[in-house]
Amino acid sequence: MRIISLVFLLLIACNQKEKDVKVTDFRSSISLLSEKILENPNDTSLLHSRADLFLINGNLEGALLDLEYLYQLDSNNYQNLSNLSHVYYQLGEKGKIDYFRKALLLLDKEIVTLKNELKDLSLRYKLYYYISKHKKSLFDINNVLKLDKYIAEAYYYKGLNFFKLGDTAKAISQFQTSVEQDPDYVNAYVLLGH
Repeated sequence: MRIISLVFLLLIACNQKEKDVKVTDFRSSISLLSEKILENPNDTSLLHSRADLFLINGNLEGALLDLEYLYQLDSNNYQNLSNLSHVYYQLGEKGKIDYFRKALLLLDKEIVTLKNELKDLSLRYKLYYYISKHKKSLFDINNVLKLDKYIAEAYYYKGLNFFKLGDTAKAISQFQTSVEQDPDYVNAYVLLGH
């Protein structure tokens, strides 16, 4: 029993040491990148690297500053728009709901429709649903389903939109299609049960 306890304590100590090393590596990497950025404030590759490092470590606010600056430097760069809108959305999910509006302002640009990127259209249809622009949400969902007809979440949101528009029969059909695409999609089962 004592040996098991000792092994357990050693594992905990090793795990803590790994975490300490990761934190130290993260901080030193951020410091190094920050020094280089101070020397070259408009070097987009350095800004992207630091934003990516912040995102990998779950620091949305740190990444946000770099992504906003990147967008400010080149608002015509579609990737800058996409990255920034997704971080805004993630911050909105963490309770900072003003960021949902900021995400939609970026995603509401015509270039998003023209680019027809699955991840951006998917994010936009959710935001349109949240603000009760159901026809716009349905338009984006249909475009997403043209790109990939097996996305259970898209059918789920399509059902939600039809339900809000008062078409219960179409809503039920979409929820059923959602669970056909993903038998583990619990939210659709719950609404079908209602």
